[in-house]
Amino acid sequence: MRAIINIYDERGELVRIERLNRHDDPPPEPPVEDVHVFETMKIYGGGFVKALAECGYRADSVNLAKIKQAWPDIWNEYSAWTRARLRKPEGQP
Repeated sequence: MRAIINIYDERGELVRIERLNRHDDPPPEPPVEDVHVFETMKIYGGGFVKALAECGYRADSVNLAKIKQAWPDIWNEYSAWTRARLRKPEGQP
């Protein structure tokens, strides 16, 4: 369901805004599993990222949290790549 909102700009002209209701919003993407992120890191990462992935495979939950906190930019980048990689159909590069 959509809602039309009438708003007037600074010149007094009518501006219509079409807004989706909350139930029309696409569902949020589910989080990727840590092991899949590590696989992506091992495949596409450089030397440091591959070593970090190896640490992640061996880490317990406390140390895994430390890895994610210490390198959030790396974790977020490879999480996004993992989502894209997992969405591709089988056989696609």
